Amino acid sequence: MEGIVWLIVLCLAMGTGSFMAGSIPLALHFDEKKLKLLSTLGSGILVGTALIVIIPEGVETLYQLQNLIQNESQRDSLVDLKDPTIIRNLDIAEDNETVFKAHHYIGVSLALGFAIMFLIEHLGNSNHSHQHPSHITVSDMRNGSVSSNENKKGMSATIGLVVHSAADGIALGAASADGRGSLEFMVFLAIMLHKAPSAFGLTTFLLQEGYSRRTIREHLMIFSLSAPLCSLATYFFLLQNGVNEPHIMQKWTGILLLFSAGTFLYVSTVHILPEIYNHSSFAPLSPVTTASTQEKSITKLQIVVFVLGIFSPLFLMIEV
Repeated sequence: MEGIVWLIVLCLAMGTGSFMAGSIPLALHFDEKKLKLLSTLGSGILVGTALIVIIPEGVETLYQLQNLIQNESQRDSLVDLKDPTIIRNLDIAEDNETVFKAHHYIGVSLALGFAIMFLIEHLGNSNHSHQHPSHITVSDMRNGSVSSNENKKGMSATIGLVVHSAADGIALGAASADGRGSLEFMVFLAIMLHKAPSAFGLTTFLLQEGYSRRTIREHLMIFSLSAPLCSLATYFFLLQNGVNEPHIMQKWTGILLLFSAGTFLYVSTVHILPEIYNHSSFAPLSPVTTASTQEKSITKLQIVVFVLGIFSPLFLMIEV
């Protein structure tokens, strides 16, 4: 009973902290210049989160599992081979070692996340015109005029963050079910240290895309609740079935992390980087594109802020 109470406390703190961090840009009012700068910082944070946090985290999870299976196989090989039960277990361990190779899942998971985001945005929208610029002004935001293209950009960023957050929740739930309180708390701290800047980055990106504050809060609420809900679901699942298949849980946690990283890479290359230059990623292909829309208007200050945003997760990471 004590374990579930502690997990609920951590989940409440995690959800509340994420929502509050993401609400900071909503509580402040910026002119267009400051909003552009804030959006540049948030975009850098999102890119840095994918490259510095999510991909290494997913790769490490899968390779830890591979090493665990190999170590178990080597340990079992030292026992008395005359026991038929042990021989059968050894065969299973050797099969697991042969079947599971971490590098087989890394590239596929990344590519799948990238491809799914591409299909979500373009499937069934082939006739959609991309001839409008993507830059959103403050007046556009106040009037609530958001094109369907911007809607898809914001949805891609939200989906990527929610998937990553869900994988974090699975990790916390598994640590809690394992019964090691210190590990559970360290996992919680690690999650919070990169969920807060991720929530901040998501909000600033959605602001730049012209979403209303009410809609942004809805996206932020979904993101904030995903990890706590997945933590509780994982905990009860393992409690109900026993922690008999930790390998399967760890495998899918790693795959989900890399899948979410793939969605981040799509958002970064197709939407975030073009937004830094204040023109749509489709603008160079448009017959009505003017010289002004092709011009790279990024300032030196934006360059500095964007690079700082990319490397900001380094200052917030801790070893778990």
